[in-house]
Amino acid sequence: MTVVWIKQSAFFICVRHNSKYFQMRTKPMQITPQVHALQHILQTLRQTRESGEKASRDWDKLPGILAAAYEDLFIKSYLHDTLGALLSEHQANPEGSLRQWRLLDAALQRLEYLPCWDDHDNMTIDAIRSGKIPFDAIKPFVRHPWETYEKVYQDENEKCRRFLAENMDRIRQNVEKNKDRTCLPFEYRPGKEAVQHWVRKNQAVGNVQWLMALLHSVLPEEARLWIDVGCGVGRIPNAVDISLGPLQQWRIIGCDLQADRIRRANLMATRNRKFFPMRVEDIIQQGVMGASSPGLVSMFEFIEHLEDPLRIIQSMAQLGCAALLIGTPLEQKWRGEEAGDPDPIHLWGFGRQAVETMMQYAGLALFFSNESRVGAYAQGLDWLSVCAVSPSVRRCINETQRL
Repeated sequence: MTVVWIKQSAFFICVRHNSKYFQMRTKPMQITPQVHALQHILQTLRQTRESGEKASRDWDKLPGILAAAYEDLFIKSYLHDTLGALLSEHQANPEGSLRQWRLLDAALQRLEYLPCWDDHDNMTIDAIRSGKIPFDAIKPFVRHPWETYEKVYQDENEKCRRFLAENMDRIRQNVEKNKDRTCLPFEYRPGKEAVQHWVRKNQAVGNVQWLMALLHSVLPEEARLWIDVGCGVGRIPNAVDISLGPLQQWRIIGCDLQADRIRRANLMATRNRKFFPMRVEDIIQQGVMGASSPGLVSMFEFIEHLEDPLRIIQSMAQLGCAALLIGTPLEQKWRGEEAGDPDPIHLWGFGRQAVETMMQYAGLALFFSNESRVGAYAQGLDWLSVCAVSPSVRRCINETQRL
């Protein structure tokens, strides 16, 4: 059976190709005649630029050819920022400009990498094409062939193994101490960590803490279970302070299919924390924590790494979780019109509407969303948090509001 390395959260995992929501790329996207026509006229414009010839007629043809290619809303989502900027720049500078040529090169580069996407049985791409996810609320990134990502993730795995081997004595010294701690709060390390990333992690912890406190009042005791999917080394689960009121009665686990990450997470584990190298479905089906369904499922810095994020959101909803909390970069590369190089690790950029739409598509009721512009002021990524709950939990919350 084929095995492929696929990104999970900030770490990679090994999954089989017949997994429910992690799919190996099986074949390149088929390029339509309309996209071929678009590629041809852009190449013609580049050739005329290089020869110094005037190409006013070709520029006049471009909007019509573009409209035909944009009948596929996935193509429109993939290209509209670059080609919209290109047309605006040409209108402002019909004789040409340096930025115009950079945009033209970026568009051609994006088209060159388009076959790296696989649209076969991809729920997210299908939802964009059908208009369920607005094309301008989600951004498919320029991406490498899958083999390139496989190499990156294998290198990361080797790095994790070396870290454990080199630091095991120091790590073991804290194992017993951590077991008695109610949390391991994040410490900001100037020069070693971006401040916007530290803020994002603390926001995730804060959201989890108040959600657990709220859900405590509407869930039966056996459902007071939080599962962090793609937990990596368990930093966020370990940072939640269980000394806060009802949080003491919750069970907390993390899951990630990367065994070395889980090994390190368990060595760092604080009170009431357990970590498993398995899928969340297997944790539930095997009764690892004695719950038929989790009260809270979280996915932080996770869905942007997946080929088909809508599929896993639907899978989590089908588990019967009371609440699903997602944290992801907000509108990453939204203004990257001149970007033509493949992203080294992320596959998607999301606006708030895209994540909300995917949660509603999965049958969940929106509960809250938050856009944090920390990256805009701290030279990094902004942050999006969206939470949705099951319809029954939504009704319970509404009932308590009326009391």
